[in-house]
Amino acid sequence: MLGQGEVHVPARRGQVGAVPRRARPLPERKRERKRQEILTVAASLFARQGYRATTMEQLADHFGFTKPALYYYIGSKEKLLVALLNDAFDKLEAAIDEARHVSDDAGERLRRLMQLHVELATADTKVLFGLVVVDSRDSTVGRELMDSTWAASRKYLHDVAELAADAQASGVLPAGVDRTVAALGIIGMCTWVAWWYRPMGRLRPAEIAEDFARLLLRDSRRS
Repeated sequence: MLGQGEVHVPARRGQVGAVPRRARPLPERKRERKRQEILTVAASLFARQGYRATTMEQLADHFGFTKPALYYYIGSKEKLLVALLNDAFDKLEAAIDEARHVSDDAGERLRRLMQLHVELATADTKVLFGLVVVDSRDSTVGRELMDSTWAASRKYLHDVAELAADAQASGVLPAGVDRTVAALGIIGMCTWVAWWYRPMGRLRPAEIAEDFARLLLRDSRRS
């Protein structure tokens, strides 16, 4: 008798008998692709409508799912939000790490961070939502969840402020500016691009980021 989840494999010529094997589940890569699609759509809806106003029914209808099918991919609405925020700040931290290692030149490190931030904010709805939601005080979002989100946001702010301080020490960013104020200005400027950027417009995200860098930094490259 076969166990639950097993299928019968007919015996080949020369074999003594059949060998039971477990039936294959839904391929993980396919499931993960669908999950990422759901996260992207949810981020867009959350950013436009707010977390409270967006319903699981809206998400299910968008994909032609029943609600139980949607829960199979993402669990509860709060788990969906957690996944979005984790994804957003993981990518921002990866951007910080890349910027720190791109060059020995402090100005180039800050320049690269601005480029990565603009690219993420304009191309990845999940990251944009993560940056925006930290300003939310939505009472329907659990306090513990929002506290962890604010902690991640503060860490990113601290990391950008460190890059700004290094740029000040090297003389490419004005020394008289408070480094936290400088970091807030850089994050706000690079995030706000997402609200007016148009993919068919005259400038690419990297070009916009470069213009921001020229606006702020004394360019050691003299380009």
